[in-house]
Amino acid sequence: VVTGGLGALGLATAGRLAGLGARCLVLTGRSVPAEPPREVEELRAAGVRVELWPADVADPAETRALVERIGRELPPLRGVVHAAGTTDDAPLVDLDRDRFAAVLRPKVLGARHLHALTADAGLDFLVFYSSLASLTGSAGQANYAAANAFLDGLAEQRCHDGQPALSVNWGPWAEAGLAARPELLARLARGGVTGLGTEEALTAFGSVLGGGLPVVGLAAVDWARYTAADDRRLPYTLLDGLAPERAQRPDPDGRAPQAPAEPAAGRTAEQVVDLALRDPQAGRAALTEDLLAAAGELLGLTARQREELRPTFGHRRLNELGLDSLTAVRLRNRLLADFAADVPPSFVFGGNTVADVVDLILRQITLRSLVAADEDGGADEAGDVEVLTF
Repeated sequence: VVTGGLGALGLATAGRLAGLGARCLVLTGRSVPAEPPREVEELRAAGVRVELWPADVADPAETRALVERIGRELPPLRGVVHAAGTTDDAPLVDLDRDRFAAVLRPKVLGARHLHALTADAGLDFLVFYSSLASLTGSAGQANYAAANAFLDGLAEQRCHDGQPALSVNWGPWAEAGLAARPELLARLARGGVTGLGTEEALTAFGSVLGGGLPVVGLAAVDWARYTAADDRRLPYTLLDGLAPERAQRPDPDGRAPQAPAEPAAGRTAEQVVDLALRDPQAGRAALTEDLLAAAGELLGLTARQREELRPTFGHRRLNELGLDSLTAVRLRNRLLADFAADVPPSFVFGGNTVADVVDLILRQITLRSLVAADEDGGADEAGDVEVLTF
């Protein structure tokens, strides 16, 4: 059985299972097409029995009916690949209960029902299609990471109990699946994660199926670039043994290493804040330069592209430069870490210019300084607090 079997990953998986010897397959989804996909026709022509049966595995009654039908009409069930899933990406503050439930439902409930209803089936394998997101995190995908982390945990528990299970933490596929969009693949590649070719992914899948490990990550990752592009300010202990020193990062063209982006004129974030309080105009210029460096790094711009962009950068909208909603979240996190400035992703990604973003940061820096001065009992001996307006 392959759940989500009528999707691109499900069909590709069905083909590989047939290549590994499966002669009877059930591809299931919440609905099935009136005309069988080309891949199904090819399998049938090769002598493989392929049934397309509708079932929502997140529904316990439908899952039970599916398993019982297999028991009545088909040879004994030997294996299950749970490939059903969906995404609904957004910053964590925008992910309410319903948006979490929509993503958790097919993966979590589907896995639970399949786990329970096949407990006595004597399966050779039960495979969950999880995601790299549950290992390394993924901006804007808290619900998706949580859903896949459940699959990993269930696989661990099944193996502990002596039951077959494998959770595959897939990186993106280049030609199929939820991530197979050119703009998303390009953004991921800038961060060091390359899309897997279908044949490459299926070959890797065949090599780990039946290998005895409960959780396996299958992804094409340049760890040096991945960790260099990461905007965390705390050590990423999971990757300590994989990534080299972070002092240098690969050039976006992949030709030569380059140093991480430096703050404007070599200043630290603290120095930029101090400058903004003493000289708002100079602070505005320094913040604009920092935004150019940060955006250039997130977008994978070369040094030459940044120079060409610099004269008009302050008047540009970041979303016009190729900044998508998830990259906007990463930029927002960086501004929060560097300047304690809370810039909503919608403000970064919306119709606001770079100058608008800089002004919002300056207002927050000034307000924070005034509040701190008030908590300290007012102005110190060096002089009065000056109220700055923008």
